[in-house]
Amino acid sequence: MVGGPGVVGLGDFHLLLLSEAGPCLSVPDAPQNLTIDISFRNVTALKILQNTSSLTILEGEALRLLCEADSNPLAELSWFRASPVLNATPISSKATLELPRVGTAEEGEFFCQAWHPLGSQTLSLSLSVVRSPPPCSCVTEEQQGSWPLVLTLISGALMGAGFLPT
Repeated sequence: MVGGPGVVGLGDFHLLLLSEAGPCLSVPDAPQNLTIDISFRNVTALKILQNTSSLTILEGEALRLLCEADSNPLAELSWFRASPVLNATPISSKATLELPRVGTAEEGEFFCQAWHPLGSQTLSLSLSVVRSPPPCSCVTEEQQGSWPLVLTLISGALMGAGFLPT
């Protein structure tokens, strides 16, 4: 073959010409196998394959949502906060949605949409945010002073026991 690889359009089909391997038929496909990969703490923790999936995360955590779909040519991937309708504005027009510090404002439904001229698919995720527990307030023995000894002496006196400090 002279001229190297190329693509020849044939209506709804495209013939991909390869220099050594010969011809390969490329058929347009609507999006299928839509998934959402969920990552936090720099680890992919979960893959969502169906609607009505829910996720609970601690407030303040970073969350990364990756939308993926199989299609030919590649589908346009977008994120929405409400179910996508005609002319809705996405919160992100990229496959990846980064939420660097999740708070209660991020609670609710997230929708990933794969749009393609031959069709589209939508997958939803319900996000719940749990408040982080308050920091531990530990009291050292120095901070307590001699209160345990005083309380022991009082309870001993109330029970009629005699205590002699040594």
